[in-house]
Amino acid sequence: MKGDEIGIGSADLPTFAGTLYAKAGVEPVLLALQDEHDLDVLLMLCACWLSAVGLSLSTEGWREIVRRHQPWQLNVTGPLRSVRRYLGSEASQSELYRQIKEGEIAAEWEQLQRLFEWLSACASGSDTSSEEQLKRCCAAQGVLGSPILTARIATLAAATP
Repeated sequence: MKGDEIGIGSADLPTFAGTLYAKAGVEPVLLALQDEHDLDVLLMLCACWLSAVGLSLSTEGWREIVRRHQPWQLNVTGPLRSVRRYLGSEASQSELYRQIKEGEIAAEWEQLQRLFEWLSACASGSDTSSEEQLKRCCAAQGVLGSPILTARIATLAAATP
């Protein structure tokens, strides 16, 4: 399996996502996609995972994944992120800030497991490039390519095995 190229062994989505996110240069690209293009980081990691393990999802399949994912994002992860950001960097040493950040991360890990189950059930064995999967993922989230978005997608795709 292609996923073994970065040492993820079982190639499960949560492990892959953690490994890819930790790669040099990936975190800032993902956060820029989130903050400047309103794209979901977890879904972008999913697109990279599909390509890495030789699976594919159609644009319609991506729409279904987005539809299933959005309630958790809107009601759990998003509000936790908003509170953490509201508390800001000066509160970053406070116990409340730490607890909220831990809650946000725990919510993301839980959702990654759900996404893994959904994607494992509906993805096909068609090998599609990371860049193509990322474009489909963006389209399903209602974000179309601008030059800067295209460049960020290319950077993220290049970091994906």
